[in-house]
Amino acid sequence: MIFFWIFWCIDAAIALTVLYFFGEGLADNTISGSNIGLWLVLLLIPAVIMGLGYILKSNNELMWAKVVVSLMAIPGLLFGIFALYLGNQNWQ
Repeated sequence: MIFFWIFWCIDAAIALTVLYFFGEGLADNTISGSNIGLWLVLLLIPAVIMGLGYILKSNNELMWAKVVVSLMAIPGLLFGIFALYLGNQNWQ
């Protein structure tokens, strides 16, 4: 059960990151009618993954809930580790 909540929290951090960049795009007018569809998909995917995982956990389908939330958490965690690795490089 602890892995579900760890993965779910990682998914929440990813969703908040996407939401932050969406808000920044709205503030500087880079989100327009031509790309709003793409942004809605980008906002919908984390919401669906987190919601479906929580619904499955509530229905005592813990294994499937872990699978669903890990679909976004594991790649996000690997990307975060990679970004931290690149951030610690000395480029001189």
